Formats: sequence, structure tokens, C-alpha cells
Amino acid sequence: MKKTIQLLLIGLTTLFFTACGGGSNSTNPSVKVNLIGIWDTQIAMQNSICDGLLAGGIEIIEGLDGSNTTIGNIILDGTNFALDSHQNCYLASVHKIDTSARGTGSIMTEDEFLNWIKYRLSGISTIRSIEIINFNNNIISVKYEGTDNVITYQDLIRR
Repeated sequence: MKKTIQLLLIGLTTLFFTACGGGSNSTNPSVKVNLIGIWDTQIAMQNSICDGLLAGGIEIIEGLDGSNTTIGNIILDGTNFALDSHQNCYLASVHKIDTSARGTGSIMTEDEFLNWIKYRLSGISTIRSIEIINFNNNIISVKYEGTDNVITYQDLIRR
């Protein structure tokens, strides 16, 4: 369970979610999304002690030095899942500026997005599969399945 919670924190702090498997059900692989902008994010879990809670907040993906095609900082402000000393799930406040994506092209197809996610989170062995449910300029929906059968859903909704 702790690894699942860690995965959510990593997912929330990097915007991009996956590793080691899964696939995409792209209905239009030629659709390109520019990730730069302001996104509302919502994260829910199934088959976990965090069932029933909804984490979320805002993610601002800035262009590098004013660019509209290259990622700069990712600013995160919201809540994330956490465990207390009794292993009870609660929502904890998160505020972070992530610079790890600086210099990456911001315009991606669904397959490029999925491959980039796999690259960024390839060291996380607790992810069994990922499925991109929706990928367009207004909403990106992703489903993850962990090795512990916990399912995580995330929606990114453009403001």
C-alpha cells in the first residue's frame, strides 16, 4: 500500500503516469495535445484503503522561457493520498515546483505521451499496467493498475 501511495505522489508531482506495461486504446492516434497550460487534476483509487477519497488540485505546466512548445516548470498545488501512523488514508496538502521535465517537447500524440510516461517512471516496479482512457486537448484520463490490484484513476481537465 505504501508503494501505491508513493506512486500517487510521484504521479501527482510529475503529471505523467505509468511504467512497465499496459497500452493505449487510442481512437485517433494523430491527435496532438499541447500539455502547456492550466489543468485541474482529480485522482481516485479502487481496491485500497483510500477508496472513497478524491485527491486533486491544480497543475500549471509552464513553457520554458515563454515557449509554447517546450515544457518548463510544472507547478502543483492540491492534495494527495497519505497514510497516518495507524495506516489510515487521508488527504495531505501538496505544493511543489517540478523541474524534471524542463526541455521536453510539450506537443504529443497519445502514443508519445504514453512512451514518455513509461520512460519517466520506469523505475517504479509496482505498476502492472496503464490505460489511457481519454486523450484530447480538454481532458486526459488515465487508469493504472498496481501489482497489489489497486486501481488508480486520474483525470486532467484543462481550464
